[in-house]
Amino acid sequence: MAAKNTVDTLTADTWTLLSATATAVATVTVQHRHGGSVLLMGTPTEVAPTDADDGIILDHHDGYVAVSLADLFPGVTAPARLYAKALTNDAKVFISHA
Repeated sequence: MAAKNTVDTLTADTWTLLSATATAVATVTVQHRHGGSVLLMGTPTEVAPTDADDGIILDHHDGYVAVSLADLFPGVTAPARLYAKALTNDAKVFISHA
C-alpha cells in the first residue's frame, strides 16, 4: 500500500478517496484544515459512498489521530477506505496513513 502524508483539496458535494486505492487502510490520521464542513465515510471497497450515506462531520480543525477505521465506522463491515466530501464550500484536509 502506498503511504500517504499530504493535504487534499475537497470539492463541494463530490466524494474524494483519501486513502490508497490498492490496499486496505487500517489506521488514519485526518484533520480538517480549511473551508466548509467535511463529511467522512468509511467503505469496505473503492466504491464511493452514495449521497444517501451519512458519516462523521468535521468542522474547522477537527480531526482524529491514529484511529482505526473500524473504530470510526463500527456500523460498516470491514471499513478499509476513507472518503470525504466538502458539504458546502471547497475544503482542505490533512490525511496520513501507512
